[in-house]
Amino acid sequence: MSSKEQGGEGGEAAEAASRWSNCSTSYNLGSGQPISMPLIQSGFDHQFFPLLDAELAKRGGGGDPTKEPSSPLRILSLCGGTGAETLTLCQRYSADQVRILTTDISEGMLKVCQDTLDKRGLGDRVETRIMDATDVQAPDESYDVVTLIMGPMLLPDPEACFRHVHRVLKPGGLLCTMTPGKMGVHDVMTETRRRLLEDLGREKDYKSVYDQDMFRLWGKPELLSSRIESTGLFVTVEARCDQATILLPTVEVLEESLASLRDNPGTKQAYCKDLSQDQVSRFHEEVRSEFFRQRDSCQDKAKFGIEAQTNCAWAFKASK
Repeated sequence: MSSKEQGGEGGEAAEAASRWSNCSTSYNLGSGQPISMPLIQSGFDHQFFPLLDAELAKRGGGGDPTKEPSSPLRILSLCGGTGAETLTLCQRYSADQVRILTTDISEGMLKVCQDTLDKRGLGDRVETRIMDATDVQAPDESYDVVTLIMGPMLLPDPEACFRHVHRVLKPGGLLCTMTPGKMGVHDVMTETRRRLLEDLGREKDYKSVYDQDMFRLWGKPELLSSRIESTGLFVTVEARCDQATILLPTVEVLEESLASLRDNPGTKQAYCKDLSQDQVSRFHEEVRSEFFRQRDSCQDKAKFGIEAQTNCAWAFKASK
């Protein structure tokens, strides 16, 4: 689940910010990165970095994205969470190549983001700011790139977000966005919930997570691109599926990952909102047991992991 539920009217936005702030300290693993980091890294490596490299090459004059450009790319990260995409960008590009503003509705998430960057000596390269992705407070045509990673499917009004993205992008500017696809972790959790409800005599209450709006409306590349195209705001909209393995090589990493999933408000909403506290505890214990069963059956424990897919889409604002 993403870290980035945002927006809504007044009290709803404040409640969303509070929920994500409350889980911010367990959202990242001991590595300082969220469980979704391999997916985000793979999406950037395979889909987004070639686009950004091309933009930097234009500014560098020599076609080499490693050279200092005539001016840096100004990047706005919406729904930036604990900063996975920000860290990915900072590790790829120098301060002369990119200038980044990372935003999120949750103060707690942004604090974790800033702490993570500070520990890596990158804190002075990024500005962080509390901001609602459906009400972007930034001047018109002020950014070259906007990233919206693992966030659009959690927004109460994604079309409002896309309108703001279009407004703040410079002519020819680039939107990079990503949503989750089929994931091994959800396969385990949705099957665990099905068995639990069946045991409770509540079979009629079962609904696969893949039939919920997060996946039903956003869970495939063609769905993501269609949502962007339907706004009529962007040109050259493309989307592709990417995949990665989330490695869980030690018991400690597996336990940290399970704790992060347990505390995630998105997980609670998808799997636990209609369960009693005892039933929630049982659900998480059975999820844990299944993951350890799978790990025990893996011959090489250091290579044990979860297969996962993401949907990566990019779109350009028309040039004047």
